[in-house]
Amino acid sequence: MEPSTSTVSLLENHEHEYAIISADITSKIGKLSNHSGGDRQQLCTEVEKLIEDGQELMEQMELEVRDVNPTLRSKYMHRISSYKAELTRLSQDFSRIRNKSAIKFSSNTEELYAEYSDMNLEQKQRLLDVSEQIEETGKHLSNGYRIAVETEELGSQMLQDLYAQRETIQSSLHRVHETNSNVRLSSQILSKMVNRSIQHRVVVGGIFVMLFLIVIITIYYKI
Repeated sequence: MEPSTSTVSLLENHEHEYAIISADITSKIGKLSNHSGGDRQQLCTEVEKLIEDGQELMEQMELEVRDVNPTLRSKYMHRISSYKAELTRLSQDFSRIRNKSAIKFSSNTEELYAEYSDMNLEQKQRLLDVSEQIEETGKHLSNGYRIAVETEELGSQMLQDLYAQRETIQSSLHRVHETNSNVRLSSQILSKMVNRSIQHRVVVGGIFVMLFLIVIITIYYKI
């Protein structure tokens, strides 16, 4: 039971690690279209490293889930499959956006620069405000995702506690059934002993009656 419990705890830590990795990948993919040159290349390198880390983490979780008890194993296998599917989707999104950005960047840079240069001060300030709002929204989404992960971990812990309590209750019921069986067996043995005692008393009483009658008859004939 100990190895399974420690493995579950390790898997939960891995799930938390994956949540951080996937959120980081999503954030960096969203920034790709807004960067160019060395900054963009640095983002691509970081995303590739994060995807590689996520894949290694999935492989490690697949090995460790084999030590989990069968009741929880199917649940964690389903989760790992979902994480792998999400990681594959993120990898595809990254490849698509990277290639798309590389093609369009050169043709759009001058247009964007011209449009930005034509903006007046008020429009530029609005654009900056919108960018700040988008960044703030991203932070809220990241916090919401973190809370969701923590809630899922709490639910998982509650399920483990309930499972442990269920095993304790079943063990107690089993002991009660065994006790009831022993009580019934003892009751049957006592009943048999009482019946034999009664039979013995009846036999002894019959013998005494016969002896008494024999004595009476003997005395009668002698007189």
